Amino acid sequence: MILAQKRFEEECLRCKNYLDPSSKDQLIEEFMSTYVGKVAKELLVFKKQGIHDVINNNRVEDLKIYMFIFKQSKLTMKILENEL
Repeated sequence: MILAQKRFEEECLRCKNYLDPSSKDQLIEEFMSTYVGKVAKELLVFKKQGIHDVINNNRVEDLKIYMFIFKQSKLTMKILENEL
């Protein structure tokens, strides 16, 4: 998830520096569906790193990363809601 957060931040920076600001929302949605969306379900149920393990073991920093990443897209947020 840390890698996904880093890639997300890189894409936001790229958008800010090189692209028209009006394209940011579409770029973010595309990034999330391509980079995270395809494996989102697997990420949530992954042993010792999945969302339930993170919550059950009070791993707040990991939970913050999950929420930061998953709330960036309607698709990934829906996957998260369905898992919880």
